Amino acid sequence: MISTNDFIDLTQPDPDEQASQAMKYGVVTAVSAGRPEIRFDGETTPSQKRYMKLASYAPAVSDRVALMPTAGTYLILGKVD
Repeated sequence: MISTNDFIDLTQPDPDEQASQAMKYGVVTAVSAGRPEIRFDGETTPSQKRYMKLASYAPAVSDRVALMPTAGTYLILGKVD
């Protein structure tokens, strides 16, 4: 679970990040210790990275999710129905 302070730190603009970087979408391919692995839309293989998520989201394999760029990575905002 991510703390409020960690969430605020992650959502602060990164001066090195391009302002044009948009939100991404993907599918959960695996979950380990509560952290999902994502296959981003348009890609054929899953990322090897596990992503942080909002506490209110309980990840499950095959969930379609929205991800927000932040601090050089992505934060999973939740499942997209």
